[in-house]
Amino acid sequence: MTPYPTLYSVEALTSNRSDMSTRSAIARATGPGTFAGRYVHFDGYPAGVGQALWDLYHGEFDGDLDRMLEAIIDRHPAGWSSIDDYPDSCYCHDRGETRRLTVTQRNAYRLCCEFVYAFEAPERGAPTMRILAAHDGRGRPRWETLAEVALDGHEPDWTSMHGTDTSAEHDD
Repeated sequence: MTPYPTLYSVEALTSNRSDMSTRSAIARATGPGTFAGRYVHFDGYPAGVGQALWDLYHGEFDGDLDRMLEAIIDRHPAGWSSIDDYPDSCYCHDRGETRRLTVTQRNAYRLCCEFVYAFEAPERGAPTMRILAAHDGRGRPRWETLAEVALDGHEPDWTSMHGTDTSAEHDD
């Protein structure tokens, strides 16, 4: 049996972020509770990657989710160092990585991802970004929905999302 790393609460994962990377994944939702996408090494908390993805969707990609996911996921199979300075920090083009790394609900915790940004584009209604957070399910890691963001709605206050403020403790 492969030992799995200990997973912590969202508060523990996001506290003292300056001491370590906050890893995440940008993914397409592939079904109920499933996703497939790319690894992101730095700034994975919602006020980092979440806000960067919002800005890319509304700016660079002008509200075209399919085009955005093709660019971020399909054209960069090795993942990202950071998404903040898109497109200059992908591992495949920037660093010459040739290994394809697909992050799914099965391997995200082994890759130490603390957040997953899973996108859905329903046939009807607004596209959404579901922010999933790693949760220690008594030795069985699982993903819990931290927020569901309607991409065509109002921009959320990223820094006030539960688990993203490193300057205060959260009493929930």
